[in-house]
Amino acid sequence: MTTRKDRDAEPMRLIGERIRQLRLRAGISQEQLANDADISRSYIAEVETGNRNISVVLICEIAFALSVEPYQLLRFNALPQKTRVRNAR
Repeated sequence: MTTRKDRDAEPMRLIGERIRQLRLRAGISQEQLANDADISRSYIAEVETGNRNISVVLICEIAFALSVEPYQLLRFNALPQKTRVRNAR
């Protein structure tokens, strides 16, 4: 049986993967993104690894720091297929 925690983990992982993808595309480090978004580097690392349930406010802050619209952080179809279905079992 799938628990709520298990169900919550997948979107957190996907958002983290998408943020990492956009950060690398922008050519900036986690530290630079953290500075630009006014949050800690360790928080960015936790978000990118899917270990943090990020708020809407921080999605907006990170999007602004990456010079993208917030909705672009939720475009999971832009991730490589392997990433999107990793935990589809």
